[in-house]
Formats: sequence, C-alpha cells, structure tokens
Amino acid sequence: MRSKNSETTISIILALILVYYFNSYIFGTLFNYILIPYLLHKQPQLNFHNLLFSTLNQIPIVIGIIGLIVFVKSKYKKNNILRFYMAFIVVMTPIDLGWVFYLINRIVSNQFQSSITSEFLPVAHHANLTTNQIFIILAPRLIPLSSTIINTVVCWYGLFILSKNKALVLQDTEQDGKNFYLMRVLKPIQRFFNQTIDLILIIYLTLSVTNLVKAIYISKKGTAESLFEIDSLTSFLLVFFYYYLFMEGIFGFTAAKCITSSMVVTEAGEKPGFLQILGRTICRFIPMDALIFLDKKQRGWHDAISNTYVVEVVEAEEQEFD
Repeated sequence: MRSKNSETTISIILALILVYYFNSYIFGTLFNYILIPYLLHKQPQLNFHNLLFSTLNQIPIVIGIIGLIVFVKSKYKKNNILRFYMAFIVVMTPIDLGWVFYLINRIVSNQFQSSITSEFLPVAHHANLTTNQIFIILAPRLIPLSSTIINTVVCWYGLFILSKNKALVLQDTEQDGKNFYLMRVLKPIQRFFNQTIDLILIIYLTLSVTNLVKAIYISKKGTAESLFEIDSLTSFLLVFFYYYLFMEGIFGFTAAKCITSSMVVTEAGEKPGFLQILGRTICRFIPMDALIFLDKKQRGWHDAISNTYVVEVVEAEEQEFD
C-alpha cells in the first residue's frame, strides 16, 4: 500500500508548480508582448510563431492540472492522467536539464550580460551592469530554472510511487477441462492508441532536441546555417530509440501506456530485463512492425522476438479475476 502522506505531498508540490507554470504563461505573454513594448515606447508586435510554440507548451501543463484534479477528487485512486503527465516530464529530463545548463551558462557569461543589456536596457547598451541590476534581471529567470528542477524530481519520485502498486488483470481460461488464469493482453485498438500518442510525444521530443541543439549551436557559433545539414529523419530515429528504451527499460511502460493502464511484462508476468527491452526496442525498427494493431494475436514482432507482452494492470486492491 502506498503512503497517503507521500501522495498528499506530491499533490501539493505539483499543484503549486502547475499553477505557477500556468500563471507564468498568462502573465509572461502579457509582459513580453504588451508591457515591455509599452515601457520602451514601441508598438506591440506579436511573434505568432513564438506565441504558438509557447501555447503548445502549455498543453502538458493543462493535462497535469486535469490529472491532479482527478487524482485528488478520486481520493488518490485514479492516477492515469497524472502518471501520463509525470511520464512526459520524466522522459523530457535530459532536454530540460540541457536547457537548464544552457541558461546557467548564459547567465554566467558575458554574452548573456550583453544580450540582457540590449534587450532590457537598450539606452545603456555599452555600459556595464551593476550587481543590483544583474540580480533584478536574473531573479525572474532563476525561479523558472528552480521550478523545472523541482518539478522533474517530484515527477520522477511520483511516477515510481504511483506505479509500484500495480497488479496484473487476470482472466479465467479453460483448456483441456482445466481452469487457469492468463494475463489480459491489450486490445488492438488500445495498442493503436498507445502508438499514436507515443508517436506524437516522440515528434515533440525531436523538435525540442532540435531547438536545444540550435540554441547551443548559435550561442557558440553565432549562426545556425550549417546546423540545418543535420538529417531530421536521423534525429527522429535516435529520439525514437531513446524514448522506448528509456521508458520501458526503467519503468516498464511509456507515457501512453499510463493512460491505457498497461505495461510490458515477460511470459511469467514479471518486468523484463534490460537486454529484453533493448531487443524489443531494436525490433521496433522492423518494417511493418508498427501495424501490430492489425494482428489478431495482438502481438507485434517486437513483442514476439523479445518474448514480452503488453498487458492490462490495475491498482493491487482492485485486481480483477474474470
């Protein structure tokens, strides 16, 4: 049984962080696109590309808020949506840490001092900032960095806590006059849903990695011209490999599997070893393997070759025997 104190603590911290994130978007948009131009006596100009990307970034926050509300209202029983949000944050960890180190590097570099001088203090572009000026400008930037780190740590901890009490859904089967229980494998439509959601997340991760690499490259070289020579398909395949190996290797499920209450297990119903997950991930690159939802046996080549199954799970106290 999970500790209610742990669940309450996770809920409170996530609530504060999610509300902060959402308010930061609302007020940040007003600040960047309306207040700053007004103070600088400039006509407000909306960068629709940046505004759209910023708005899309709020979708996980909204999902997190919805998941947290459902989780709390159900007295900590319904956690599928919240686990999906946590899994998304967890799989984003390398990218988020990359942004954190990138911004910290800019903060301590002369390049950052020059950029914030020209952005916020254009009149004093060639002047050196005082310690107080730097602190006033950096303080709003340090808060998001700290909240990102806290959110990541809480989601790692929360995902482990909310996932450790899962049990297999078993169904009664008769063969040769004998009754025995089998694991209930996921239906084709559920596997199609998993693939679709995971694919969307992988595309988002690929774009996020590209933006991070581009930002780092520009900060070092001053231009991104040669960066565009990177093959987009190669980037996607690398992120694809990382996503499945990382999530299924550590947790036994992906973000989408949190929604469908499913996980990867061995024939004995146990968590697969790393080599099995590695083989399972490599087999995903086999052509036509993605069409597993058309297989009546409900198993793809990456399932059969690695001898693994995707099965339904529930909370231990709600374990079903059909």
